[in-house]
Amino acid sequence: MPMMELMIQTFPKLTPSDNIAYFCFIMVTIQCEKCSKQITISSERLKAFEGKGVIIPCPQCGFSIKYKVSKLESLLRPEDPPTQISGSPFIRLKGRLEVIADDKTSKQAFDIDQGKNIIGRYSPSPGQPKGNITIHTGDQNMSRIHCSIEMIAGKGTNPIFLLSDAGSKNGTYLNSKKLDGNETLHLAHGDTIKIGATTLVFYLVS
Repeated sequence: MPMMELMIQTFPKLTPSDNIAYFCFIMVTIQCEKCSKQITISSERLKAFEGKGVIIPCPQCGFSIKYKVSKLESLLRPEDPPTQISGSPFIRLKGRLEVIADDKTSKQAFDIDQGKNIIGRYSPSPGQPKGNITIHTGDQNMSRIHCSIEMIAGKGTNPIFLLSDAGSKNGTYLNSKKLDGNETLHLAHGDTIKIGATTLVFYLVS
């Protein structure tokens, strides 16, 4: 696995005094080895992948950064509250998928639910396999079961969204980069997904 520059910055949430608990919010900065873009991710988003390898797409050049999540990024205990502005309520972000209209497909929008969301072309034929997000389209290059987005949400933390191909005939592309058959990539706000000849845009919404 290529080595990447890793910088960990610790921001005190509370100053330790008497019996007041002391929490730290850790930001991990990973540098793309291709274009040197620095990508900052909070530790709470990495907790679910402790000890595992993940692939993070560079938002600038699209290069797939391979990164192993160590225990250093998981210092926040599950029972610790998320870092937020004092006095403000915690707002959980949700995922939303928008279909870009073209000559074969109308504009459509779908909410991403907890768990695995199977995405593909709508078919009226009974008995045909279909996902829970079905796109009405004349795009025959899109499979009925094309790709999936898995939403993983922890208690008191914002969810993460993972994209993978579902064995489609023509493949799944994230920001112009084709996913390998067994590859799973982390989605960020504004990412573009191409399935067949159809383009989807992923958004984080409150």
